[in-house]
Amino acid sequence: MNLQQNNLDQSSSLYLQQHQNNPVFWQMWSPEILEQAKRQNKMLLVSIGYSACHWCHVMEKECFEDQEVADLMNAHFICVKIDREERPDVDHFYMSAVQLMQQQGGWPLNCFALPDGRPIHGGTYFPKDKWMRLLSQVAKLSQEKPADLESYAEQLKHGLNQTSLLPQKDEDANIDRFAIEESIKRLVSNMDSVEGGMAGAPKFPIPIINELLLEAKLRNNIEDAENQLKVNLEKMMQGGIHDQIGGGFSRYSVDALWKVPHFEKMLYDNAQLLSNYAKSGFALKNADFTRCVEQDIAWLQREMKSKDGGYFAAMDADSEGEEGKYYVWQEHVFQEHLSMDELWVLDYFEMGNFALWENGNNIPLRRKTDDFWCEKFKISKEELWQRLDGICAKLLTERNKRIPPATDKKRLCSWNAQLWLAYLDAYITTGNQTYVEESEGLKKFFANELMTETGLLHQAIDGGQEIHGFLEDYATTIEASIKDYCVSGDSNSLKNAKALCEYVLTHFSDEQNLGFYDTAANSELPVRTRTLHDSVMPSAHSIMGHNLLSLGLLLHQPEWIDKSEKLWQSMQKDAHKFPASFANWLRLGLRFTDGHGEIRLVGKKAQEEQLVLMSKYQHKYLVHAVQDDQLKERYYLCRGTHCLAPVDSIDELEALILEN
Repeated sequence: MNLQQNNLDQSSSLYLQQHQNNPVFWQMWSPEILEQAKRQNKMLLVSIGYSACHWCHVMEKECFEDQEVADLMNAHFICVKIDREERPDVDHFYMSAVQLMQQQGGWPLNCFALPDGRPIHGGTYFPKDKWMRLLSQVAKLSQEKPADLESYAEQLKHGLNQTSLLPQKDEDANIDRFAIEESIKRLVSNMDSVEGGMAGAPKFPIPIINELLLEAKLRNNIEDAENQLKVNLEKMMQGGIHDQIGGGFSRYSVDALWKVPHFEKMLYDNAQLLSNYAKSGFALKNADFTRCVEQDIAWLQREMKSKDGGYFAAMDADSEGEEGKYYVWQEHVFQEHLSMDELWVLDYFEMGNFALWENGNNIPLRRKTDDFWCEKFKISKEELWQRLDGICAKLLTERNKRIPPATDKKRLCSWNAQLWLAYLDAYITTGNQTYVEESEGLKKFFANELMTETGLLHQAIDGGQEIHGFLEDYATTIEASIKDYCVSGDSNSLKNAKALCEYVLTHFSDEQNLGFYDTAANSELPVRTRTLHDSVMPSAHSIMGHNLLSLGLLLHQPEWIDKSEKLWQSMQKDAHKFPASFANWLRLGLRFTDGHGEIRLVGKKAQEEQLVLMSKYQHKYLVHAVQDDQLKERYYLCRGTHCLAPVDSIDELEALILEN
């Protein structure tokens, strides 16, 4: 291993490849690099980002491409560059450390560590002058006061261990439906009731909060939750954060109006939002949301799908060195490529008005609803959308002539599992057969590229290093496999979910055998972290709570149901206190307070009748079918660990559901 050169050309990561020509002697993260640092007694400088990160590119240009900066870094540190999407475990460890030290975090993430990996200082973006001062200060401390750094590193390690502790279960606390409802109402009161999302700026889509709001409406009929959900989805769908011409959502909006996005598109956002719009479109009888599903699936299949059936991780924010250049429009371009009777879309997309951004560029968006335009033109929505599709096809053809942003073509296990789940949700709520066919393609991708005899891989290998799956990979794949079993009746999906859950219980469980760590027991990190709160992605921990309950019901394993309930009981205090950060946990609490169970259909019509029942009741029941042409139709309703007597018709079944 030659530490006197940059070795990132050996990586399959697009982000690492972007740094291979830096004069910094970047190394890839590995247990061997830690051993080398210990032998040389040389501090580590761990720099973490991802290919679609705008400010990562800025710091690279200002600092890492600069020879003077590189000389200082190379002289005093072993410099390690990490793709956060490849190594979420390393990212989470150092992010947790920086958040403890600085009370904030983000990317690029830059952290100084002792040779064994224990962090001692860090931050996010640094301009050149501040970065060079910091490099010199840390290098001087390491030479003159190593004992102080050792003491601080040990204190910080203790702090990280404390943040990874699972809260103690409150033995006296009951699972309280009223408390959960009050927590949801308090969450809604802190949201932006006019523009949607959390109050203030920047605004991030947080799909799991939308999921909670939908369930609060369907299970508990909380009107405020329904109203907030509608606002969230409508404003995002109409805003600049939604690519009005080509489909897909950007990662976040820098303002409070969803107008100006940070233009990168991430698979995990779009997969989860696809589920939001599909389920809400059906439940709220909102055709606009269902159209959003169609638009975004078209983008996914056009620009994000790999030949092996998996989906790419991200599209960059920048092209030709400018953020958003690919996506913005001058008014005259619309005028040059559209006919006179199509130029009404200048008003539809607020061109030259609210859509105006900077340098005469516009970010197409909408402030008026499609109902307004239908009334204006005295046409149906179908006709309006047909016109828009023709116009957008012309604009997309013109946009495709531009130099596109880079696409990060890694196929990540957890993000693809979320999309697998989303395709199933889209099929359940629309009945569109092509969506279930896409889910089958993803199932094959998992079988061929990510499932091995020894467990899951974190990503498709593509000639790069083999990275074993993390808790997020197992949790999301189990979740998707459970839904696939319910939709398809494929018993192999249920077997896979069971086997993966057993693997998690064996390799990720903590010492008390209650919760889980983010990494398996063979992690090389100084501390095994545990992510408990839900963010733009629900925590793997909370997903496992749901998985244990679902599999406990389907496989008749009451000990898994009991484990799920204990997980909720340990988290409910924090969930009530900080509902925005524990939305998926609150969903788990709803399952326990509002009843949890399954609907099982048996007979020759089971499969065709299943879709109707799933679309209506999947928020509350696991609905699955046993297709058997030799048996007459029978319908079973099970609540908790007991089943009611079977009935012979859907009408009788729905009467039972209302009674119970």
